[in-house]
Amino acid sequence: MVDHSATADPLDTPSRQGRFPGLRPFVARTRATWSVISPAGWALLAVAFVASQVSTYLNRALWISDSRLYLAWAYRYLGYSETAAAHRTAAHLRGHYGLTTCGFCWPAGYEHSFFHGDNGAVVGPRVLYPLLSAPFVGLFGPNGMLVVPVLSYAVGVALLALLAARLWGRWWGVAAGAMVLLPPLPSRFGLYALTDATALAFTVAGMLCLPLGRRTRRRDLVWFAILLELGLFTRQFAVTITAGILLTWFMVALRDRRVRNPWLPFAVLSSVLTVASLVAQSEVSAHLYGGDSLSLTQRYQRVTEQTFHTDGFAAVPRVLRNMVHVDYHYVRSFDLLIIVILVFALISAVWRFRSELSIMLIGMSASTLALAVLIVDPTYFRYFVPVVPLMVLCVLALIFDLTSARGGPPSRSTEAVPGAGGAPAPVGDGARAPAEPLATIGAGPGEPARVAGARWRQWLAWVPGPPLAGWALLALMYLLVIYVMIARSPHQHGYKILALVGFTAAVPAIVILAARRGGAVAGAMAGIALTLSAPVASASIAGTRFALALLAIIGCLAMLPGGWGGLPRSVSLAGFGVALAVALAAQYRSVIVVVGVLIGCLAAATNGRGRRWAPYGLIALVLGVASVLADLWLPQRRAQYPHSWFWNSTGWLGRVLGHLAKPELTEITADRVFLGCCVLTLAAAVLRHRREWSWMAAGTLVAGLVLVVLSNRTDQLSYLTLAFPSLALVAVDLLVALSGRRPRAADPPGPGALTRVGGRRRLRKTRTARVTV
Repeated sequence: MVDHSATADPLDTPSRQGRFPGLRPFVARTRATWSVISPAGWALLAVAFVASQVSTYLNRALWISDSRLYLAWAYRYLGYSETAAAHRTAAHLRGHYGLTTCGFCWPAGYEHSFFHGDNGAVVGPRVLYPLLSAPFVGLFGPNGMLVVPVLSYAVGVALLALLAARLWGRWWGVAAGAMVLLPPLPSRFGLYALTDATALAFTVAGMLCLPLGRRTRRRDLVWFAILLELGLFTRQFAVTITAGILLTWFMVALRDRRVRNPWLPFAVLSSVLTVASLVAQSEVSAHLYGGDSLSLTQRYQRVTEQTFHTDGFAAVPRVLRNMVHVDYHYVRSFDLLIIVILVFALISAVWRFRSELSIMLIGMSASTLALAVLIVDPTYFRYFVPVVPLMVLCVLALIFDLTSARGGPPSRSTEAVPGAGGAPAPVGDGARAPAEPLATIGAGPGEPARVAGARWRQWLAWVPGPPLAGWALLALMYLLVIYVMIARSPHQHGYKILALVGFTAAVPAIVILAARRGGAVAGAMAGIALTLSAPVASASIAGTRFALALLAIIGCLAMLPGGWGGLPRSVSLAGFGVALAVALAAQYRSVIVVVGVLIGCLAAATNGRGRRWAPYGLIALVLGVASVLADLWLPQRRAQYPHSWFWNSTGWLGRVLGHLAKPELTEITADRVFLGCCVLTLAAAVLRHRREWSWMAAGTLVAGLVLVVLSNRTDQLSYLTLAFPSLALVAVDLLVALSGRRPRAADPPGPGALTRVGGRRRLRKTRTARVTV
């Protein structure tokens, strides 16, 4: 046989390495970069991104006053004249929701003012967003302006996850992406037809090139220069990046006593490019847009004189006070999570004062605030949206230092690589060990840690949950949430002391239960979810009976199979019956828990574990029927129950469909924490369909939705909020399982479990593993 491979033309025979061997290094680098986060992590972020965008779309307008300028310029880049572009913009946006109250949007001669004067000087040189959106406007009409913000926000979240994963580990990256997606305000501006999402993406991409957790190379400088220029031609506030880098270089030079540190090339390059770009943009504004150029100082003098009857530095305190007052009340009304992130970021910046992230956050925030003062008008937090990723990184860095065994003292923290650029390697406590995965922090499921020290620390170590620093952070978060919720409606929440006591007990209860089932991280996540869910917190501190029912429902869940574990069966059944009876007596809406337990019993029967769940289902059925009969018998409760609306309505199906768009359901979708737990619960019912808890939580959620739709009461939102404990526990279980932690296969006995020895019950102390916290 003749071997033709030796004589074949190499051009006719494709190489075994592929048709494009030159692309293999690029493909390998790209795959290595994105594989830092597991596919499960990317799937979670994708689901969170879609849920946040849908929530924003359902609850907020997508166009505001500045959107009309970018749409007009997009039409201009498509070849329309100024008059035609302005008329097309007015035809689409005049009277549009979000611009109905705008009294200055359509002045006389707006066809000229859109492209000249102050508007031309601001929007004209920042060509990138309308230029990128022009093709989509040509394809999809004016709504094509929303394509670039959505894609930019998605890219920004993904890049932030990569940066956090580089610094601390893959699941810290997932946590960073989720923390940007959960607050409504950043994602709200990320979906608007504005430049905020694009500026956020360029900011995070530029941070990837900085010396944060790695040594930089020349190509990092090249990429940073390109991204900075793109940001400068997107938004005028991109100069804050340069301010943050300059401050970081200066403070690192003082800290390390080395002027030529790794931040010096970025400081010099960003300063040169920023000055050159601003000069070029000023010249373009002066020569191409009717000789008009924008001077922020002149505008500041004019507006402060008209508004505050003073100008110059004397007006700065009044402008700053008015801006902080308006922005604080706006953020407090719409976004509880961003207030928590702001406070914790401030604590991190002060405590971790040696950190490059803290210094950069101070520089960018201070320069953004200074530019906002020059603009005079309230910002409504919009100008700070590109700084939110840096706030998230600072918060995660503080949590890593305080809760991780590998983290260092916050006051000695740094993101510099030891020995990079001539910087000395930190010694002693300041040395940072390699980052550990988020899922490995704290004790495992059912494994209390032993620590040395005071007796109260030893007792606390036996309590399932996060370490002491984690409890402290959760307590601070709880106090902050309570303050914000009471400040929102002081007349409603001011005197519900017993309700506050009940909610205060519910938070550590769910933390301990979740930690018992899934470990310290699971407990921390469950406590954070319960604390940060605005509908649950508001209902809990507004009504004593609701807070009592919430605490009793957590007790019910603890007594179920797979709950606390290690208790005798008779004790679990008795505790379940008492807790469920208390929940039904306090709130008849707790009947949704009965439905959930019955569905869990059906799932257990299909999986061959029906005998274990059957007694709980029988108790739940008896108590549920008794509660319904009591509600029908008591006159004062009869009108509250939805049966009268449902059975006495002749056109009940049409009314059900008409009630699907109730404002209460919209309020639930506006709360990202609640919405995230709902989505994760439904995903758990599919991915973990052999687990009774998944079906129990999904059944509770469906029962709550049905009763919300069928109810004719004004407080029917309680049906859904009472389902939150089971939703949070199942959602946390899914997250822990996806992170790679081994779920508990059986209920291990507790530290003082009763065991049967020789026909008697004796107290047996179980030995626990020694875990370092």
